[in-house]
Order: sequence, then structure tokens, then C-alpha cells
Amino acid sequence: MTQVALRLKTAHVPHAIDYVHAIGAMLRCSSVLMHLSLKGNHIGDVGATAIGESLKVSQTLTELNLYGNNIGDEGATSIGEALKLHATLTSLDLSSNTIEDKGAIAIAGALKVNMVLANLQLQLNWVGNDGAFKIAEALKVNRG
Repeated sequence: MTQVALRLKTAHVPHAIDYVHAIGAMLRCSSVLMHLSLKGNHIGDVGATAIGESLKVSQTLTELNLYGNNIGDEGATSIGEALKLHATLTSLDLSSNTIEDKGAIAIAGALKVNMVLANLQLQLNWVGNDGAFKIAEALKVNRG
């Protein structure tokens, strides 16, 4: 199978969110896209939700980089819900966003059932003690 990687930088494009919706549509039907980087595109919660919805049906993506995208709890929750269903993603970078406890707790819930994700980056967010505790708790359950 041909492996495809896509790195997109649209931070200075006026309608970058339109590109995210197009990428979401592509994720839903692609059988070759394995690596996707949207690093630094500031897609926010709307973009993260679109990506999350696509992840629920995509089964080829193994690496997703959403570093520096102004994703908060709403977007993280959507990604967390998708992770409960997604069986191929092994690496997820959510670093340098605005995720707080609520989003981290949603991700923790996904970690309890997703045994495939092996690399999760959450540094440089606003996760407090409650979120960090829930992530640690989930990792005790997750032996993937």
C-alpha cells in the first residue's frame, strides 16, 4: 500500500477553516492517508471538531499533529470521542493549545478504551491537577 503524508500550513489563508473541512471529507474516504500535520494552523475548536468527526470513520490515519491550533476543551472533547472509535491512530500531538481539565478528562476517557494510541503529546496546555490525575488514572488502565 502507498503511504501518504500531508502537511498543511494555512495560517495566513483567509478561509483556512474551509480547508480543514475539505481535509475532514478527505479523511472520511481516503484509504492511503497515514500522516496528517496541521501544525500551527489555528483551526480552533471548530476545526478540531471537524477532524474529530472524520476520525470516527477514517481507519488509515496513524499520525495526527494538531500542535499550536488554539484547540480548547470543545475540540479536545470531540477528538476524545473519536479516539474511542478509531483503531489505527498511534500518535497524536495536541501540544501548545488551550486545553484545560475538561478536555483532558475527555481524552482520558478515550485512553481507557483506545489501546492503539502509543504517543500522546499534551504539553504546553492549561491542564490542571484534575485533568492530569484523570490522564494518569487512564494510563493505569491502558496497557497498549
